[in-house]
Amino acid sequence: MKTINTPELIEWQKQNKQFRIIDVRTEYEYNEGSIENSELIPLDVFDRVFTEKLADKDETIVCVCRSGGRSSMAVDFLDKQGYKNVYNLIGGYGTYRLFAI
Repeated sequence: MKTINTPELIEWQKQNKQFRIIDVRTEYEYNEGSIENSELIPLDVFDRVFTEKLADKDETIVCVCRSGGRSSMAVDFLDKQGYKNVYNLIGGYGTYRLFAI
């Protein structure tokens, strides 16, 4: 499984690197705070909607949750579906928000 840490993700954002941030937390958690330009696809519906929402298996995707557990499940799932450039954000949004202040 590919991973990315918060400083690396922030650097990607500064460089305007082409990638998508997929937040797999609940809608409630997402509304409490999220990474700018992230997209919500809750883990509990992920397997039913991923083909529609994430059609390009070659695009770079960063999955995020609160601490990295749920997003690692999403990354593992996408890896098994043939996605090539999927990363798990180490420490999740909990760590990201500490750096992004």
